[in-house]
Amino acid sequence: MRANPIEANSGSTYLINIAELATSAIDCEANTCSQANMARYDLNAWKSALRLKLPSGDGKISFVDFPNKRQYSITVQWDDSRGENTDKSFTLRTEI
Repeated sequence: MRANPIEANSGSTYLINIAELATSAIDCEANTCSQANMARYDLNAWKSALRLKLPSGDGKISFVDFPNKRQYSITVQWDDSRGENTDKSFTLRTEI
């Protein structure tokens, strides 16, 4: 999102919910992409990494617009049933 700030600050392409699949028809590492396609590619890569690296890993991105800025909330969720609780999550809030 920081590498694609125009899309991150103007569109809603970076919004995604828990259990929502991210799809990208274009490989933006091998091809030139529009800003919107890059956002979809980023989300697909992020959600794929969460699924691969964390048990039942998933994520959510939302935002709130304020005057002259947009605040994103980025949540990572995973299954921690081997630990104390079954579900864990961590949320980071940032401005782009």
